[in-house]
Amino acid sequence: MAGEGRRPTLSALLSGRPKSAARPTPALVITDGAQSSASCRDGVSPASNSSAVPESGSPTQARPEGPHSRPARTEPGKEVTAQTRMKKVRKAIFSKRTRKVMCGSVIAIGITISWVGATQFIKITYYGSQAGLPNQTSDIFRTLHRGGSYDAPFFTTWFCTAWTSLFFPVYCALQCLHCSGKDQPTGGPLLEAVRHFRDRGFTFAQFTCRTLLLCLLWVATNYLLIRSLRALACTDVVALYSTHAAFVYLLSWVVLHEQFVGVRIVAVILCNTGIALLAYMDGVAQTPTLGSVVMAAAGAACSAVYKVLFRKSMGDGSLGSVCLFMSLVSVLSTLLLWPLFVALALTGLEPITWTRLPWLELCAAAGLTLMCNLLSNFGGLLTYQVFMALGLVMAVPLCLAVDTAWNGAEFRDMRLAGITLVVCGFFLVLFPSDWSGYLAALIRWGRRQHGTDHQSTAGPVDYRTGVISRSRLRSSAGHVR
Repeated sequence: MAGEGRRPTLSALLSGRPKSAARPTPALVITDGAQSSASCRDGVSPASNSSAVPESGSPTQARPEGPHSRPARTEPGKEVTAQTRMKKVRKAIFSKRTRKVMCGSVIAIGITISWVGATQFIKITYYGSQAGLPNQTSDIFRTLHRGGSYDAPFFTTWFCTAWTSLFFPVYCALQCLHCSGKDQPTGGPLLEAVRHFRDRGFTFAQFTCRTLLLCLLWVATNYLLIRSLRALACTDVVALYSTHAAFVYLLSWVVLHEQFVGVRIVAVILCNTGIALLAYMDGVAQTPTLGSVVMAAAGAACSAVYKVLFRKSMGDGSLGSVCLFMSLVSVLSTLLLWPLFVALALTGLEPITWTRLPWLELCAAAGLTLMCNLLSNFGGLLTYQVFMALGLVMAVPLCLAVDTAWNGAEFRDMRLAGITLVVCGFFLVLFPSDWSGYLAALIRWGRRQHGTDHQSTAGPVDYRTGVISRSRLRSSAGHVR
């Protein structure tokens, strides 16, 4: 027969086994390259060659462990999870928002310290004058105050305003450092700032009139605040100046047509109530306290008018144009108002002993005022504007601590209530216009954390009626309840 003369193949002979024998468990056998190539030359595939395993060695036998054995593999899921967490933490720490918050915190602390230090040094200049002030300062302040009788708030205003002329030179220096090795803007910072005023459509007469008006408002604000320090503590003056935020909102609503926010009207009411409490904190008969509180509140109102008119005149101007404008205001104040303090000194209204002026206190107050203004204007480039406002309001508790520890001041009853209302009103002014949306989102987040948010989990849908079974208005059958 033709079938009987056919020779069996090599693979058939090697794979022959009795039917009763169980099939071996398939295993992966690793062969080297020489053995694989030899099998291919003989016409046997590597898969068929893997079945030719001697009976003495089991195909599933594990390879002996030795120095050349492979190390145990770690789970890749854990490594990926750890790397992902590290990336998230690194991204959160070094993100742009985190850098802005950190810079804002540093700038807010700098504004607070400089504002408190300026008011304290101005207060020191009055020690030894005719005004009845507490004499419970520390030995350091008594050593610093080397001057004699000094009671010239207008000269202090003029001296501190003269230092503000350094605004534009400081900006030019920072601009040169920033643009070193880079392409500087055409014409330099001065021509760039002048170009902004020209693009705004200012003529020389309009620019001069607005500069003079803002100069008068600037001097009036500083004079009223410094003058009120003769009879009030630094904490009272700082708190009263904080009410300018409420006045800025009212004027911005009327002049700049900003959005009306109801909670800010509550802030205005709280600030006015705080001013009234501070005005009568020593009784109705104490006219020096009442007059000083009125002057400080008027200074806050003048500051609000100055800021609103400045924003209306400058618009969204560049930082260079703002610095140039402030330097021009300072230069005009220095050049035009020096005859006035000389006349006050000669007439005896503000006597000045030129040989015994408290230069150390005046220079410290002027330098800290300049630092506070620089941080308030340059801080917008590095962080959010809210941090500059927080720096001003945080000066109130710091100044209160300094007055209590060093000057022996007592804050209670109407005085403490007035300061508290002013601070609360300032914080309400900082509320965003859509504060109700933020509050609702916060409430929803709190409900999700405690598992009480039932609105987010919808009930099963009744496919017969197409309504949700948990509806409060309809039953599961779709009828109105």
